[in-house]
Amino acid sequence: MKILKIGCISFFVIALITVILSFNYGKYENEPKRETKQTQAVDAQVVIPTTAFPIYEKLSHEKSETTENFSFLVKVEDKSAKNLKRLALEIKSKECKMSCNISLFDDRRAAELDGEYKRLNTIEEQNGWKERNYIYVADHLAGFLEFSSETFSYYPYRDWYYEELKAKQQ
Repeated sequence: MKILKIGCISFFVIALITVILSFNYGKYENEPKRETKQTQAVDAQVVIPTTAFPIYEKLSHEKSETTENFSFLVKVEDKSAKNLKRLALEIKSKECKMSCNISLFDDRRAAELDGEYKRLNTIEEQNGWKERNYIYVADHLAGFLEFSSETFSYYPYRDWYYEELKAKQQ
């Protein structure tokens, strides 16, 4: 008899707790989800503060039948390879309607110079442009996401040619 009383009391306490918890849960179930304005987790290791200011700006968009090419000015302090790759993938998911290449610049003038190079017609013009501008653009093209393999290149123009030009300047 004593065991039956303890069992009934235990059942009653558990049932009461369940009812109370159900009531409290239902009270918040229909409330709109609240999003934090302080931070936005972007990776297991990387956190970017969410502000009223955009963290990137679209500078150019060129479209062919099969591919889009975008240039963006990035406005983030953390310009690590990991963070820029994450940003390029985020941009891709938001902006690309088809296969696309994404160039991330940390300087508007470098993006303009890169666009200027693409409009040059002769090898002489291209070589002259490279002598004057390659190092500058290489120092400010922070990342490039290539569409076919989704390979992200970090400061892709800092290559052997960049090193050769830098050595000539010294």
